Amino acid sequence: VCPCLRDGDWHQAVHVWLLVESTKELLVQRRARDKDSWPGRWDISSAGHVEAGQTCIEAARRELEEELGVSLPEEAFLPCFVYKQAYENTFHGKHFVNNEFDFVYLVVLSSRKPLQDYQLQKEEVEEVRYMDFREVQASLASKDPN
Repeated sequence: VCPCLRDGDWHQAVHVWLLVESTKELLVQRRARDKDSWPGRWDISSAGHVEAGQTCIEAARRELEEELGVSLPEEAFLPCFVYKQAYENTFHGKHFVNNEFDFVYLVVLSSRKPLQDYQLQKEEVEEVRYMDFREVQASLASKDPN
């Protein structure tokens, strides 16, 4: 576990949503079952911490490439908002404190990339799928853990 998640230090993170413009679908990922937080849960397209000396856009590009094998230019990332998150829980019997400022980006894709073309980082991502954005909204509104 990252020391900032064990100790509750405030830090920066990036969240990247991939949206297929033609179908209005979002790409979501199922987190690896042995992840330190939210194991096996469906999550945003890509996310991660901003490393020391790195800008948020650099971190967003790095995470998208590491987790999904997608390399895009900086201009493809549309900054949306910053979210302040303070969360505490226990995963795998270990205390977890997540105090972060999440910089959220949207990447609009013109067409649907075949799922098998994504190169998944096995330590982070178990699988990916497309979901209609209204289905994602409904799932979030109902607090559906799946």
